[in-house]
Amino acid sequence: MFTAMRPQILFPLFAEVSSLKGVGPRILPLVQKVAGPLVRDLVFLSPSGVILRRPMQAATAVDGEVGIFEIVIDRLFVPSRPGAPLKVRASDPTGFVHLVWFGGSPQHIDRLLPRGETRLVSGKVERFNGEVQIVHPDIVTPDKAADIPASEPVYPATQGLTSRQLRKLVQAALPAAPAPAPPPPAPAPHPSGEQHEAPLVARAPSAFCPAPPP
Repeated sequence: MFTAMRPQILFPLFAEVSSLKGVGPRILPLVQKVAGPLVRDLVFLSPSGVILRRPMQAATAVDGEVGIFEIVIDRLFVPSRPGAPLKVRASDPTGFVHLVWFGGSPQHIDRLLPRGETRLVSGKVERFNGEVQIVHPDIVTPDKAADIPASEPVYPATQGLTSRQLRKLVQAALPAAPAPAPPPPAPAPHPSGEQHEAPLVARAPSAFCPAPPP
């Protein structure tokens, strides 16, 4: 009996997802639940949506959209009671942008957003008392603006495995996919410059095959 052999170039796709960096014993069953047991299952996992980001300013930011703001840090507000959010007030030339965290270390946020420094922040725009508010924003320095993509796939999350974690695992799995084959070379021109039809066999192979019996 003939048994088809899997090409060696496909071996990485059929490795266990546990072979990927970042897939440890804790999240392995979660990845298997959402995607499947093999690296190929992550490669072919379909996003459930997409995040579109665009540059905005405080005065014209659209509520509910995801914006990228270039801001100057003004002041850190440490919560005065347990459970209250941590806030940072910042601004651009058109108004204030308030950054909000539910939990987190004030010392860490203060180091991340030093007063008077310029930062790029991104997140879903909400308006509170007419001013822009972003909860748990993404933050980068201006020289790393490319780290905030204009579009980003969203993958189905599950308890214990966020969409962002899953996206990183999909990105780690993609190198296992073989590169596409290069296109075939164009046919060389005929020395006479004339166009020649394809051979009859290529054009109409049925001409050389007997007709089926009635």
